[in-house]
Amino acid sequence: MKKDDPRVQQNEDNFQAALHEYRLNESKKAWDTMFICVQKACENIAKSKAYGIRIVDLEGKVLDAACKIMNKIKDGVNPDKLSSYCYLWVIGELWSKKHRRWEESTSFDGLFDNYAYEAQEDGLLALCKSDY
Repeated sequence: MKKDDPRVQQNEDNFQAALHEYRLNESKKAWDTMFICVQKACENIAKSKAYGIRIVDLEGKVLDAACKIMNKIKDGVNPDKLSSYCYLWVIGELWSKKHRRWEESTSFDGLFDNYAYEAQEDGLLALCKSDY
């Protein structure tokens, strides 16, 4: 969705109203509404940044970003603008080095290539490689 899409503004308005309600009486209904709004915002950002690119488990990464944002809200953060606050969290989930390393590995053994360990019996340093 584009920034000027009325659904984006409606999502923002729903979020801000639910956030206000949550801060007043910590309502479960307000929390659930906020979560849905955060997830929609994260999903929109992720889809716009990943347009034309195949990303493994896009929905899972969106959910991870939404959960991290909700934890920050629980800790007392009050986002002024939902899409702006969600942006870096989503980018972090999509393009983090940890995720890229895992997804780009050709095999499980590839994650453990080229690490050194000390052999128990003779104290020599050995290099472990899976393609020996």
